[in-house]
Amino acid sequence: MTHTLRLITSGLLACSLAIAFDAQAAEKKSKGKKSGRWITLFDGKLHGKLRGYRTEGFPEKSWKIDGDALTTIHKNKGGVREDLLTKGKFKNFELSWEWRATKGGNSGVMYRVKIDPKKPAYFTGPEFQMLDDDVHPDGKKDRRRAGCLYDLIEAEGKDLKPVGEWNTSKIVSKNNNFEHWVNGKKVVEFVWGSDEIKELVAKSKFKTWPNFMKMETGHIAFQHHGEEFSIRNMKIRRL
Repeated sequence: MTHTLRLITSGLLACSLAIAFDAQAAEKKSKGKKSGRWITLFDGKLHGKLRGYRTEGFPEKSWKIDGDALTTIHKNKGGVREDLLTKGKFKNFELSWEWRATKGGNSGVMYRVKIDPKKPAYFTGPEFQMLDDDVHPDGKKDRRRAGCLYDLIEAEGKDLKPVGEWNTSKIVSKNNNFEHWVNGKKVVEFVWGSDEIKELVAKSKFKTWPNFMKMETGHIAFQHHGEEFSIRNMKIRRL
């Protein structure tokens, strides 16, 4: 083998190894983002995935571990109204959890939330409503009942458990297509940024909020509305 041929052969081998290495790295990176592995947020224990909306640590003055659940501390019992937030940000995801309302209870799950030191989470992230439909005043309004995209889209066809019993729910987000599920039924479906959503927002209480539903990715927030409310079996995976 001539010296020139050796150089060409060595060069081709090095190039092939570099391409293979880059491909493996890209595949590993892709799998890390799209593996669909469930991330446990809370299962009776904290796993370092949750924080307060305005505090970096767990908001102990607002939420407490209550057996296998996280329960808000009622404002009349000294509870500070601070939402619970995922430390990570999510765009395409499936979020699964269970929730239980007390009489007249109100809470919600906001997504694609941006942390703003001057504004609550709901100023940027739309809300999956959690509610005692029968007693809370919002239950009289079709677009503010449990499962709704709060104040925008009514939840249709849901079977809600009585107050004090656990409901299962999930939010699915993939390529700007969103779904709300309650007790195994899809009750809301919409496309983020669509003309329909823009029109609904323009006719809602959010019409003067410049950053509402504008984030392409963001945190997920579990609302402390002031009443006692419980959530459990919280997990999420990227899609």
